[in-house]
Amino acid sequence: MINDVAGLVGDPALARVTAESGAGVVLVAGPAAAPPAGEPVTAVRAALERSLAVARRAGIPDARILVDPGIGFFRGDGVVWPDWDCRVLAGLPALRVLGRPLYVGVSRKSFIGAVAGVEDPAERLPGSLAAAAAAVLGGAHVIRAHDVAETVQAVRVAQAIRRAGLGR
Repeated sequence: MINDVAGLVGDPALARVTAESGAGVVLVAGPAAAPPAGEPVTAVRAALERSLAVARRAGIPDARILVDPGIGFFRGDGVVWPDWDCRVLAGLPALRVLGRPLYVGVSRKSFIGAVAGVEDPAERLPGSLAAAAAAVLGGAHVIRAHDVAETVQAVRVAQAIRRAGLGR
């Protein structure tokens, strides 16, 4: 599995090599693929659409592609990043239209520290679990985590809640 934080737009050869290797790929949205402007979910979706187009032109089958909204990657002038990341997580359902599984990494991220007032990343487990659960409720298929056992438990509960809501 290749996890490209530049969404295949940083190195022109990477898409070809990925296609030829038969590896899966995580396309991460980020400013390299689309500068952070406007509404966060719209910007992330545009970045992922661009990366998907690159992957498909290179011949990477959709079945080998996951998309990552790039939590923590959109920084810079005019970006209030904790708000940006929260808005992207809240807007995950809008990214499901891309037709690829959503891969979300929120574990110990700085937006959690900013929101919860916790400077030390090692002390962000409660916020990480809350963000992982929110991601699952928003439709995430894969969660990247540092604290695996704790996150598995939070994800299982969030999945049960999501399934119960879909039964309505």
